[in-house]
Amino acid sequence: MLKSAVDTIINDGFPNNGINQIHKHALELVANDYILVADGTRRDDRVPKLDFNEVRSFEDRKDVEYINLGGFGHKSINHLSKNLFQVKKELSSMENNSDYEIEIRFLISKLEGEKLAFKIFPEHLQSRVIGWRENE
Repeated sequence: MLKSAVDTIINDGFPNNGINQIHKHALELVANDYILVADGTRRDDRVPKLDFNEVRSFEDRKDVEYINLGGFGHKSINHLSKNLFQVKKELSSMENNSDYEIEIRFLISKLEGEKLAFKIFPEHLQSRVIGWRENE
């Protein structure tokens, strides 16, 4: 799956379609073991994202409940995160990234070189939850 997605990304020159491939595959695998599948995609995410018809098809085919953060935008998620969690923001790297980018970037680097990997995935600020916010 990863190789197929990386081929798509290299051919497209950008990651959107390949990331969606991986995300959909991951959801399918999770649905084999769970009756409720939740992901962290929010309303204003572009990738990964399932459209309405894909969600309905997924739920029907796999007989699962699917939940995402489709009603929440970036500002709402930031507000909730700030109040509930300890969040660390730092430049993305192979050590701190928790999405599909690490594996994709690694394989692109191996197949085509780091220059292309960093062109497709430029350095950017990465936020990640590192703990619960203590009650004050």
